[in-house]
Amino acid sequence: MKWIQHDICGTTSSILELPQPERVVVLDIFSGPKTKKVLDAMKERHIIPVYIPDGCTGYVQPMDTILNKLVKDKIADILEEMLEEVDLEETDDSIGRCRILITHAVAQA
Repeated sequence: MKWIQHDICGTTSSILELPQPERVVVLDIFSGPKTKKVLDAMKERHIIPVYIPDGCTGYVQPMDTILNKLVKDKIADILEEMLEEVDLEETDDSIGRCRILITHAVAQA
């Protein structure tokens, strides 16, 4: 819901309380944006959802299946190496430390 309100509709027209323009949003088949609450919010804000059928991401979003996959794989490899070097116990502090490691892995990738 925050994504709809702030990212999609966070435009000048919403600040000035002008009528919202129609928007088309392309989504994958993840179930989150398909709930009644989200669909009702999109309809109220004149957002038209268009869903990418399962197995078609490579055709309509080639960056997700080619370039982004390479980057994500590299991040995973670097993070795995980092985690082998660091002893993270299961504590509340370990979650924050793991997030910091992830940002370093992303920077290295």
